[in-house]
Amino acid sequence: MTSPVRFKTIARRQFRVEGGNSALSETADPCSKAKSVLRWWYQYQTRLLIEEADNLRNGVLQDVFALRRHLELVNQHEIQDHGNSYESCLQEVEHIYRSLQSLSDRISSPYLEESLPLALQHFLQPWRSTLNLQADLGGLWETEPIEHIAVLLALLNQVLQAIASTPAAPHQVKVSLQHQAAAKAFTLRVAYPQTLPQSLIHLSASEEMAALLQTFEWLSSGTAHLDHQLHTLTWEVTW
Repeated sequence: MTSPVRFKTIARRQFRVEGGNSALSETADPCSKAKSVLRWWYQYQTRLLIEEADNLRNGVLQDVFALRRHLELVNQHEIQDHGNSYESCLQEVEHIYRSLQSLSDRISSPYLEESLPLALQHFLQPWRSTLNLQADLGGLWETEPIEHIAVLLALLNQVLQAIASTPAAPHQVKVSLQHQAAAKAFTLRVAYPQTLPQSLIHLSASEEMAALLQTFEWLSSGTAHLDHQLHTLTWEVTW
């Protein structure tokens, strides 16, 4: 007698799409169906990453925090008797905590399901110490589908990593959001005092960047535009 097959539900949260319908709902238009499948698959993968990040924040990070607190309260002689200094133990735990915190943020922004401006602000914070960053993220912003925020963060990450890989520093990196009645816009502008570095030019013309922008166009029914000048690169995404 064969045993019944058990299926494990990995992503428990319900996927939200426009109109409240399933992203895999039947449609007669092949192009629309392809978009629906792409949206569903991207949401599915993003939800898995959100759950992994939540597990890190609510599990191992909490455990490390408790361990660090214990070391703060324990008798220092108990640690020194084992050949380790009190301070070095605390430093090691702090290093683990910061590393895990950074890992969870890389897997999924803690604001991915809350706010696009907050997600952008949180993502840009570690870069402010090394880049001349300007962010004009506006005020109130309506709830954005998680796939929109995830793709925009991926775009930012690609560009900032390319900038960090070159010795020449940009004169300015500006990120802005605009929300009007008819449309929303995300703009990323990178300006150099001299000519643009080759790594950034190659990235702007790469298939990977084109696919990323096309993915956002498909997911949001929007448009993406790149303006390439001698000293500046500007990505503008509207939806």
